[in-house]
Amino acid sequence: MAIIGVIYNPNSGKKRRGAIHSHIDSVRNAKNIVFQQTNSVDDIPQALEDIAAKNADYLAIIGGDGTLDTVMTELRAKKLFKKEPTIALYDAGTTNMAHKDVGFSGDSNQPILDLLQWADEGIVKTVSRAPIAVKSDTRKTPLYGFFLGTSAIPRVIHKTRKNLHDRGFNSTFSESVTMAIMLWRLAQGKPTEDLLLKPTPTTIKHNSTTQKVDTVFLTITSLDKLLLGIKPQQQGKGGMSVMGVFNPYKRFIHHLPTLLFGKHPLDPKKDDGCIGFRTDSCDLSFDGEWTLDGEMYQASEDAPISVSIEKPFTFALGKA
Repeated sequence: MAIIGVIYNPNSGKKRRGAIHSHIDSVRNAKNIVFQQTNSVDDIPQALEDIAAKNADYLAIIGGDGTLDTVMTELRAKKLFKKEPTIALYDAGTTNMAHKDVGFSGDSNQPILDLLQWADEGIVKTVSRAPIAVKSDTRKTPLYGFFLGTSAIPRVIHKTRKNLHDRGFNSTFSESVTMAIMLWRLAQGKPTEDLLLKPTPTTIKHNSTTQKVDTVFLTITSLDKLLLGIKPQQQGKGGMSVMGVFNPYKRFIHHLPTLLFGKHPLDPKKDDGCIGFRTDSCDLSFDGEWTLDGEMYQASEDAPISVSIEKPFTFALGKA
């Protein structure tokens, strides 16, 4: 029979909503389930060690993107499992971008027990998705995640949390409103006069080329689906998508469909400051904040960050 390890964060952004939390009591002591409650990310390393000791085949994560990133980083840094477990990601955090693409879905009121049954029957639908790894001389080990953003992106996240999340609005509504505000401001074409869009001098190294640009925003992701139906640059073609806008830019509305749905590459010299391409790696050097799936970090020109596509994880999506 299959064994499922459960990482449960009771402090997640959706702790009072959804079936996944309502049936936790039935999961805690269920046969073939190794239940670990983690009240902070600091508890995750020991929880994974305990789950690995039981040779779990699946790893159910009940939390947001930050919890998932910590789990992936620990799995790759310590290699605790003889065979890396299949991850079942549940929509239970404040930020849940990864769930839109690789999350476990279904209408059942007992999703983890369903996963256990389907695993035993061999009818679990899975998908492989490669994470991105962020390396820096300031960190001993890489950080693993799915969505990196610089310049305006961290500011947008801060604004969302302050103005909407803290007032009780759900993440989907909050992100929709803030994204609409950001796009409207971009359409005005005056980033140097806007605190949210103020450009960040950035050096980008990619394929033996070096660009020094004023970045309004830059995103790097290996997901095929993002929030609000946004799709990365040429999704499904391997590698990771790099999308963004440099200052000065123009004809933003004209290029917006390609930025949102990524059907063909964008060259900033030819496409009015808009950029979009796929790659396996790139280096970024800038002074300022950056985010990996909602978690915030600080960068400096003296300590560039290197972003690369890595070996895929396997995710359980539901019943085949």
